[in-house]
Amino acid sequence: MADTEEPHFTTLAERIAALNQQKNFKSPSPPLRKLPPTLDQAKLPPLPPTRRELEARAKDAAEKEAAAAAAAAPPRTIPVKAPLLPSKSAPTIPRAVCEGYARVYESIAKRAGLECIVVGGHGKGYGYTPLAKDAPVPPRDATGHAWNAVKIDNGEWKLLDACWGAGSVGNQQYQKHFKPEMFTRPNDLFGLKHFPEDERHQFRSDGRAMSWAEYIVGPVRGEPAQWYGAATEEGLSEFTFSPRERHVPVHSGEVVRFQFSKICEHWTPEKNGRGKPMLLMVKIHGPDGRKDDLVPLDSDGFWWWADIPARDLGAPGQTISLYGLDTLNGQSARGVSKAEFLSKKGRCGMSWVGIAAWDLV
Repeated sequence: MADTEEPHFTTLAERIAALNQQKNFKSPSPPLRKLPPTLDQAKLPPLPPTRRELEARAKDAAEKEAAAAAAAAPPRTIPVKAPLLPSKSAPTIPRAVCEGYARVYESIAKRAGLECIVVGGHGKGYGYTPLAKDAPVPPRDATGHAWNAVKIDNGEWKLLDACWGAGSVGNQQYQKHFKPEMFTRPNDLFGLKHFPEDERHQFRSDGRAMSWAEYIVGPVRGEPAQWYGAATEEGLSEFTFSPRERHVPVHSGEVVRFQFSKICEHWTPEKNGRGKPMLLMVKIHGPDGRKDDLVPLDSDGFWWWADIPARDLGAPGQTISLYGLDTLNGQSARGVSKAEFLSKKGRCGMSWVGIAAWDLV
């Protein structure tokens, strides 16, 4: 491929147009001058470049190599120079699967004409354990993970984590499942689970730098409620629900509000999920834990909520759960209303999927 002058784009639309017209330009990443057939831009839908690269990377991930690296390769650290801003010392990033994803994404993004860097730091991913409520803040340790920052329209730097989008390793086997949450999440929310070695790479909307203590403690001082993968698949936000803390007192004399919202007002289960919405309900155990019951939540299409007296939740030591109604009388329960559920409650078989859980104290 002949070298031509490096193009300069000011908007995503210009970048997309150039890619869709298969215009050749000099690649800033020589090893990827010629894209493999599976990444042929002409065969991909006209999505914004950053999302296009994420999906292509996820679909073309080397499953066997990723699983082998995660299961057997001992972590090693290598210096990684951050090209965005000068720094007295380059951050170090463990050489593991996460850095591989970040490096490949960086190369593909640059090939598409986007300015992109690899960011090293700490991530609240596999192996992370939330601090106990009375635990001291541990020493700063912004290492162990890698992700990307890519410049989009209006000179904005967008944080994303391609490693979390392609799949995961379980029982030493790679499980491929595309999850774009760490691509679409605003930088401020992204930063709740990612802390860069260089604080200038936080790119928060308010311009401030979050401290290590604020990050590692998190929004909840103590262990947060259990949040299951099905919740994200159903378009629920893990940042707007309540109660946030895992431990809920039953002798407070208060009314406990269980509340959830969608991740975005534009998200719909029909377009983005698995069909019609699930009916959400809280399984409680009654006063002193002597009578189980299911309390369906009300909804306005964006918020779900239910107010339950603390004494009715159960006894200390028990667990209460938020469920999504999966089947009713042997049929899919998607789209079942609260009234329909109550009319059939206790009269036919039903099954659920776990959304969230709390421990009673």
